[in-house]
Formats: sequence, C-alpha cells, structure tokens
Amino acid sequence: MPTFYQMMDNVLVRLGDPRAQTPGDAQLLQQVSSQTRTVLRSKRNSGNPWSYAETQVVTQPDEGLYQIQANNFGTPIAVLTFNDYQDTNFVVRRIPFFMSADFATREYSLPQNAGAWGAYYSWNDPNHQAERCCITWRSNVPYIEFLPTGTMDATYTIKFLESADGVVDMALASSPVRAEDADLIEIRAAKSLLPLTMWEGMDDKANQAKRINLAQSLMADESLAFEQFNAANMVTSGPSTRPRWHGSIVG
Repeated sequence: MPTFYQMMDNVLVRLGDPRAQTPGDAQLLQQVSSQTRTVLRSKRNSGNPWSYAETQVVTQPDEGLYQIQANNFGTPIAVLTFNDYQDTNFVVRRIPFFMSADFATREYSLPQNAGAWGAYYSWNDPNHQAERCCITWRSNVPYIEFLPTGTMDATYTIKFLESADGVVDMALASSPVRAEDADLIEIRAAKSLLPLTMWEGMDDKANQAKRINLAQSLMADESLAFEQFNAANMVTSGPSTRPRWHGSIVG
C-alpha cells in the first residue's frame, strides 16, 4: 500500500515532472492529505466496514450520559451488551440507537425508572438494563446516552466506522488507504495543484498550454477512477448503518 511519501512522488509524476518546488513539498502534502480525508469520508458514509473499529463504554448506576472514548469515532453501526463476567450462558443483546429527536418520546414504552425493575431483566442479564440509546456530538465530542438508566455497572460495546480525523496524526511513512484508492487521491491532488505547477521556467504561455493539456488528461483519468471507486462502495450485502434483525441476536 502506498505511503504519503509515495503518493506525493506519484503526484509529481502525474504532473509531468515539473520544476523543483513548483508545487512545493508543503503544497503536495496538504493536497494529498486533503484528498485522502475526502476518500476516507466517502468510504465511511457508504456504511461498509472499510475502517471498522469498536470501543467499550462502562456505565455506572443512575447515570445515563457518557462520552465515547475512542479516537476517530465516525459512523455508529451497532451497540451490543458485553459479557462482563464471562458467563457461558450469556446472550448478547443489541441495543437500538436513535436520533436525538426520537430518543425519549411517548413511543418509549417503559417508564424512566424501568431500570429498577430487576425482575424484568433477570431472565438472562440483570446488569444491562438499557433498552435504547442515543449517539450525539456535543462540541465535536461523541456521547452516548442510555434509557433507562441502570442500577448496576455494565459494559456495552460500540461498533463503528472510523472517521478521517486520523489523517492529521499519521506519519508520512504510513499507508492511509489501499493501493486501489490511491489513484483517485493522486489524480485529484495533481489536478488541484495544476495552477501552481511550472515546467518551462518563467514562460507563462508555455506553462499555461501544458496545464490545459494536463487538465484534460487528468479529468478523464479522474472520471474512470471515480467510477471504479463508487462501484467498490456499492456493496449490497453485509453490515448496515441501520439496525438489522438477526436470528442469533436477541433485541
């Protein structure tokens, strides 16, 4: 998989080996990073598990709101109960998550203190008393809120797709995307850097003519690469960003 360094070099090749520092290293890195974030966001928004991760939230009695302590938290996929005590008879239960507008409405069929009904949950798992949850962003920080609030400590697993924020902290020798996605990043970066690119010294007319020719070539390349990129994201089976019933999961 190509690193940031390699993609920056490839952008210069796609630009026809321009003069030194036209564009400069900082401009190259900025464009490659920006286009990488765009590609990663597109993958995340597809709902497919390209950058899949999970984290856990440990709840306390009578507390409903918790900050999600996960770097690069992006699109939530599922919230599941966690087997805190390694019980061989434990049955994983999926907790449906809602938008904030639909979180605590009259359709919520249990009272606020339903967590106090120990008998209601004791058939399998008295610790995990949540029946629904809401995932929101507050001042750019992700939070999860549970209803009803529980009466015992419990752990929940949040499965999610990572955001593109991690690009900022990646090393230049790291590989942010698969090789098949690097083409689209390099082509877009090269196209964006055309106005800063020079080949023929200070001959503005010759440089402009080459920019026009390269722009036409890069537009055709981008169209083909983007078509293949979209096709790869249109997976019709597998995980979903919406709750999906499955016979092996109670809830």
